[in-house]
Amino acid sequence: MKTLFFRCCFIALFVLVVAPQAAAQVKPLMENDQVKIYEVTMKVGAKTPEHSHPADEAIYAFSGGKVKVTLPDGTTKITEYKTGEVKWRTAPETHVAENVGDTEIRLLTIQLKKPQGQQPAKEP
Repeated sequence: MKTLFFRCCFIALFVLVVAPQAAAQVKPLMENDQVKIYEVTMKVGAKTPEHSHPADEAIYAFSGGKVKVTLPDGTTKITEYKTGEVKWRTAPETHVAENVGDTEIRLLTIQLKKPQGQQPAKEP
């Protein structure tokens, strides 16, 4: 009886102390017929639901960190964002992203609404 009592207490304590995994927050900032701009905030351990990036995009890291990306086939890769860095993504991708670093990540994503693989024109 004591064993059952302690098991129940342990389970209840585990459920109360271990919070459900936080989801990343996506805040839309602007969208029109040419571009979609949004801010992503990922606390340590936060994970996104599976989602797609269908178009070319620039990603600016307000606050960097490490993200584990899991593709639909189970393949994983780690991407590191450095604060102040800008990355360019051209390939469409469906994935789940998880903050596996030890800092909160904040990204500004600017997604273009035009055919894949076209780099923006270079400034003179």
